[in-house]
Amino acid sequence: MPPTLPDPVSAAMCDPVCLNGGSCTKPNVCLCPHGFFGAQCQNAVCSPPCKNGGHCMRNNVCTCPDGYTGRRCEKSKPVLKSFQDPKITNKLLCNQLNPRCMNGGRCVGPNICSCPSGWRGKRCNTPVCSQKCLFGGKCVLPNVCSCRPGYTGVLCGKKIQVRVESKHYHRYSNWGVII
Repeated sequence: MPPTLPDPVSAAMCDPVCLNGGSCTKPNVCLCPHGFFGAQCQNAVCSPPCKNGGHCMRNNVCTCPDGYTGRRCEKSKPVLKSFQDPKITNKLLCNQLNPRCMNGGRCVGPNICSCPSGWRGKRCNTPVCSQKCLFGGKCVLPNVCSCRPGYTGVLCGKKIQVRVESKHYHRYSNWGVII
């Protein structure tokens, strides 16, 4: 007795074919295995997702771009010394960064900014005051404090004086304007 062939009318055909172990259940309909999705099961699932431009290759496995490592491409790698021109290498790696260095900071590697004087932080976005702002004042620019109401001065160390004028009280701001 000859082998039985599947009925060509009832056999499911998928074009393009199902990938990553997916099964064709109806014409052009793929049933994807755990960890994959998409019309042809072409997309892998990584949870949490890959970071820094990493690509999910298969269930919870990321491939990382140059300059990154870790299970989810979350760690920066130091720039390799084998590159002939580190300026070009750093420029390529820095152009992939988002967000970029601020306030005149210079990118020197993946997620690494070299900050100018008066700034610090991962993106050079935190001002530095050489002396601490007093009475709850905040450092808003290099060596510039923003004072809470009732205080003034370079470091917010002076309490604002209240004076009597025509039976009305006036409070003076740190700009000398009557409020």
